[in-house]
Amino acid sequence: MLTEEQGSTGPSLPRHDQRIYTQHLTPPKGYLKLGKTSEARQRLYRLCDEYMREAGMIVDRPSEELEARFIGGEAWREQRRTTVRESLNAARDGP
Repeated sequence: MLTEEQGSTGPSLPRHDQRIYTQHLTPPKGYLKLGKTSEARQRLYRLCDEYMREAGMIVDRPSEELEARFIGGEAWREQRRTTVRESLNAARDGP
């Protein structure tokens, strides 16, 4: 995805306020207790998430549904699972 600094050769897409997707959701009380602002809550939530992943409390692995999507030989299926896993990790970790 191109940043505004990089420019674009295609038509400009409208930027949407992310709140349009969450305006009807009510955050859990426990989440709201993490901080006074959404930025403070996200920072603490992500810190907790990172700790739990490093401690092995959360393990990222393909779901059974994902496993069932690939049909073919075992080597090909394993290659596809690896590709998907790497893509998901790259998307989660960011640029």
